[in-house]
Amino acid sequence: MQIQDEQIFARVLWDFTSASQSNGTDNQVKNNMKKEDVPQEFGLTAGCQEVNYAVDAEGRYTLEQSSGWEVKTIALQQAWDAIADQLYQVLAEIEAGKKSPLAYHMVKNQMDAALLSQYSGVSRWRVKRHLKPAIFNKLAADKLAPYAELFSVNVEQLRMVPKHPEQMLEETIPNRDK
Repeated sequence: MQIQDEQIFARVLWDFTSASQSNGTDNQVKNNMKKEDVPQEFGLTAGCQEVNYAVDAEGRYTLEQSSGWEVKTIALQQAWDAIADQLYQVLAEIEAGKKSPLAYHMVKNQMDAALLSQYSGVSRWRVKRHLKPAIFNKLAADKLAPYAELFSVNVEQLRMVPKHPEQMLEETIPNRDK
């Protein structure tokens, strides 16, 4: 079975190599972005460059830097807007006494209980328990220390949520429209 898999892989690799070395008549290469067409539209990339594959004049794949792409910027903005909605929702739940401030830090850092558990070393059931305000408020500083270290805040900051969510969103979300 392994020999057959290696033969299939070799055939796929050969097809890819042949296509990338063709003179541009192959449909697979013809439909790919040309080197000069790589988008250079600034967006939410905060001045960072990203690398894209493009086809050069000889029909070979090359790596080209891009400053961004309007479509990607729109998608990223929609994702950040969804995160902002989640932050407002969790802040409302914290004010209503349904969740602890730990929930805010989780959403701000785009984590769920399982991920927070893995990164902090606190068991998942304890993380879920610490999301309850009555439990969270009784926790000693040493129990909150793994969370504080992970979120790069001190224990007192971990116990608090921002009083002005708009300011918090401006700090968290790049290029946030007011």
